[in-house]
Amino acid sequence: KEDAAGEISGSGNVLYNIANNYLTVYSGLIHARTAIITSHTASASEYFLAVTGVPTEIEFNATLFGEGQVLVVKDESGAASSGNPITLNASASQTMDGESTAYIESPYGSVLLYSNGINWFIY
Repeated sequence: KEDAAGEISGSGNVLYNIANNYLTVYSGLIHARTAIITSHTASASEYFLAVTGVPTEIEFNATLFGEGQVLVVKDESGAASSGNPITLNASASQTMDGESTAYIESPYGSVLLYSNGINWFIY
């Protein structure tokens, strides 16, 4: 619940500033981590896609994600290479920075993606 002080659920550690529309968290933040060892379809409930086995493929459907939603793909195995890539596939006619496919081909490499609800963008 939100009270006059802007606290959420009565905790002074999580504050929402109504006047300026921002959230302050005075503690650690835990993001959802999904371990991936085989082909996978990304879900809007995920944040970190931790690839523990390569080669593997991950499909991304931007229409299932909120505008501005972010995903992180990380090679936790340390085995990604041009011969054993992590393949990131945009769904249907969607793109990732204008391409249908992107790759992670370096050990412990990572990619940060965000969706505009139509396509994906790498940053």
